[in-house]
Amino acid sequence: MDMKHLISIFVIFLFFMSTTSASVALAPSSSNTQSFSFSKPQGDQTFFILPNDVDPKLQNICEETDYPIECLTTTIPFLDENVAIIPVSILKIEIDAIHNKTKEAIDKAYEFLMNPSTSRLLPLCLKT
Repeated sequence: MDMKHLISIFVIFLFFMSTTSASVALAPSSSNTQSFSFSKPQGDQTFFILPNDVDPKLQNICEETDYPIECLTTTIPFLDENVAIIPVSILKIEIDAIHNKTKEAIDKAYEFLMNPSTSRLLPLCLKT
């Protein structure tokens, strides 16, 4: 496997790890939550991680996605009062969020690549 492939795999891995940790970090405390149900993707599930003041328009847009909770938790931090809550603007916010996380992952991968100890540990990673 060539170094370009390893870097690509590493960047994707870091992206998903940072996205997962960001979703957990965005969950509000239990005192400021609301029960909210979606029927997707695995039947009826009740979620208790949404803030009380989620815009109903945003809820309706995210409800139509395959991953409504992820849609809400990744969109809410980037919303401000001037953003129109319409599908196109929410898509743009999601694209910007993915772009920012990808940039962070590439920067982290480059940091690891430039670290001299990384090259010594790479064969161990490839064996597993």
